[in-house]
Amino acid sequence: MHEDDFEIMTEQHGSMKEEIIRNAFKKERTIYLYGEIDEEKESIFNRMMEKLTTDEKHFGKPIHIKISTVGGDFFACVSMVSAIESAKQKGFDVYTYVYSKCQSAGVPIALSGTKRYCQKYSSW
Repeated sequence: MHEDDFEIMTEQHGSMKEEIIRNAFKKERTIYLYGEIDEEKESIFNRMMEKLTTDEKHFGKPIHIKISTVGGDFFACVSMVSAIESAKQKGFDVYTYVYSKCQSAGVPIALSGTKRYCQKYSSW
């Protein structure tokens, strides 16, 4: 483990869940979309997608989106799908993974991935 890794892991910016999400985003190019889809999640998601698709040193590396949601706001969903489609047009593969559940507004997001994966007992 490098010193930078330890520093990122031990930053005092919130809960352990927030740290796991932050580290996954930075190191693994992974976005977690858990809980209800709303305008706040839409804003954060779109900003993260923008960051992942404008960093030249990572051009062409896949983006991973891990989903567990009962759905939510339709317009937020459409905006997120648009961000995924934009990333694909720029040459990025987007892999979506469903954990536990993917319902309502979550379904189009999951289906918009270049490759789609699902746990065996997930609910659609």
